[in-house]
Amino acid sequence: MSRMANLTILTDTGLSLVDAKNVMGNITGIAKNSSMALVEYPKLFKKAGIEFKIPTSSTNQPKVLEDI
Repeated sequence: MSRMANLTILTDTGLSLVDAKNVMGNITGIAKNSSMALVEYPKLFKKAGIEFKIPTSSTNQPKVLEDI
């Protein structure tokens, strides 16, 4: 992101402004889809009658799919 702040550094990387815009669009899309998944997946699981709890810590153990 800091490269976007300084156009001289950006052009030194070999990226054109269009390429940089596309990269930023891709990153924004990934972030949007990830945050949407955090909201939508629990709703889908609830509608399907599957108990689903979002991990609150990286130390939480993953749930085995056979247990569902």
